[in-house]
Amino acid sequence: FAFQFILMLTLLSCVGWLPAQTTPLPPGTSLPDADSAQTASPDIASARAAFLVSKAEDNIVRNEYDKAISQLNDAIAVAPATSPQAARALYDRGYVEQEQQHADAAEADFRKANAANPQQFESHAALGRLLAKQEQWKAAQQELELAVRLQPASGDRAQAIADTER
Repeated sequence: FAFQFILMLTLLSCVGWLPAQTTPLPPGTSLPDADSAQTASPDIASARAAFLVSKAEDNIVRNEYDKAISQLNDAIAVAPATSPQAARALYDRGYVEQEQQHADAAEADFRKANAANPQQFESHAALGRLLAKQEQWKAAQQELELAVRLQPASGDRAQAIADTER
């Protein structure tokens, strides 16, 4: 755990999330800015996106949707397009949109999440349930049938499938 913590601090300091160091940088050098994180290293961009998604999910739990949407948009902007972080951020944004009764935006986000990671259980299940609420039975059935063949992030496949059937 200590190694992972040190690694995360190192990565965060590289992308400007920690306060600037107290010793000056050598002449002609600078810390990378947020926009260069994705082009500099996919690993750094993924780490930053994962951090933003985590913060957004904390805000979702507290029903602070405006903060969450902002963080998710930032995560989507820096995450590699087909990364697990992009897929998770898109799914989370779809969840928030659905909670705010924005069905069209939620559907678009769930579809983008599926495109970013076709193996993500949660986005297929959420899209299937949304389509069922809209009485788009055939499309809903296809999404739900696909979802039950995938592994949920929680790892508890039986519980996730049961939740989907509610």
